[in-house]
Amino acid sequence: MGVVMVVVDMETASKILRRVPDNNGFFFFKGFGEYIGVYAVSLADFCQKLRTVDLRSIEFHSKRGDFSNWIRTTIGDAYLTN
Repeated sequence: MGVVMVVVDMETASKILRRVPDNNGFFFFKGFGEYIGVYAVSLADFCQKLRTVDLRSIEFHSKRGDFSNWIRTTIGDAYLTN
C-alpha cells in the first residue's frame, strides 16, 4: 500500500485539530452504562487516551463504530474515518 497525501487548507486543519467543548468530547465506556471516567476533547487527546484506556472500552466502541462517528461528526474529519 502506497502513501496517500491529503492536502487541507488552514481553516480545515484548525477545525480538525481544535479542542471541542467537554460536552462534545468522546466519553469512553466499557459497556452500556459503564462509563470509565475518561473522555477526550481533541484528536490529539483522543489518540493519547486510546493508549491508556481499558481494552474492553476500545473493543466496545470499535464494534459500534463510535470512534469513526465521533471523528467524522464532531471533529469533522471524514477522510480519517475511511
